[in-house]
Amino acid sequence: MNADATEPEFAFYLSGLDVGSQSSANERIVATVWVASNCTSTWNGKRILIDRLKRSSVEQVLERDLNAQDRDHGENVAARVEGRFVTFWYRGATGDGDLLSGPAVARYQIIGNHAVLASPVALTRAGFIYEWLRMSDADARRWSEPSAEAARRTVISALGGHGFEWERVARCGEHQKIWEIAIRLDNSDAPIVFRISGSRATELRMLAVGTTVSPSCGPEDLSRGLAGVGDELPW
Repeated sequence: MNADATEPEFAFYLSGLDVGSQSSANERIVATVWVASNCTSTWNGKRILIDRLKRSSVEQVLERDLNAQDRDHGENVAARVEGRFVTFWYRGATGDGDLLSGPAVARYQIIGNHAVLASPVALTRAGFIYEWLRMSDADARRWSEPSAEAARRTVISALGGHGFEWERVARCGEHQKIWEIAIRLDNSDAPIVFRISGSRATELRMLAVGTTVSPSCGPEDLSRGLAGVGDELPW
């Protein structure tokens, strides 16, 4: 079965499917997940689609490629339609070779003819950094303080295709709800320091991005693993 007529060289198989209840306007929301057939990698192409069915017509509301890893059991990407919200769960990339992947989410609210990115945009702090750097400018503005938004393009340009290492993970403030996460690019002597607030996935927000760590923040012992940035957060 071919999920995209514009790419006839690829064969896609259906991985996830959910259909919403019929609305008062006789519409149904259908969420599907498609995976490119390829035996050479666990990072085969994943594509999520949201369609709106009304009588005999089908309207595509969203088409997006996901950087998602294959799963040994169950659907590679699971889909769920709940009213006007559509949620996809998967193992998502983090942009780093050590952590590699973690629990991830792509959630949308259907408003009119559009699928609008909804909270949470990530389930881990590492995933939040990854998604924040790759989402549209308009979406990034919704999850950023102005100073962080202003620095975002510079960070994206600096990252380019370079790898990085997790240099420092620290908790700040009296209630430790602010995390300071520093990474170091392979080609740079200066770290990139992200300050993120929120103890739940729905609360994550980018406060600032700089090159200097705060001595007052208490660092974690990274030799024990990357639980501070890789563990799944509650909603």
